[in-house]
Amino acid sequence: MFNPGFPGGTTESAWKRIVETYPDRVAATQERRFAFRLGEERVVARSVSYKLLQGADWEEAAWPKVLLRDDQFGLVQEAIAPWLTLFLREAPVSRRFAFDLPVQALDGSPAELRVEAAWEPSTGTLKSWWLSEHNLDTPRLRY
Repeated sequence: MFNPGFPGGTTESAWKRIVETYPDRVAATQERRFAFRLGEERVVARSVSYKLLQGADWEEAAWPKVLLRDDQFGLVQEAIAPWLTLFLREAPVSRRFAFDLPVQALDGSPAELRVEAAWEPSTGTLKSWWLSEHNLDTPRLRY
């Protein structure tokens, strides 16, 4: 059975609460990181692969959770808000869409950060956004 796991991106503290609340149902299996700059702020995102207990079996979640420090979540959300507004104004047909946010690599060179989002077309409501795990494949963002 396909299991997408928990929706959207999240903060470090929210993930910690999930793992502490459901230690018998959620287990991290791998962690990788990517990093970038927004203005002067250095942001390090953690991508955590995990498995969920489904009945009697553990199943790997389809997508990892990409975690941000609590104090950086708002900064990233503020940076992507104008882009989300722009895309939602265009009314994408798909319930899920992606865009590249201009950022800086840690060395100061220009880079693009892949952001994904889900929305409900019938209501025009943004359901969730997250930093894509595909950022791990961008050499200039590896950390």
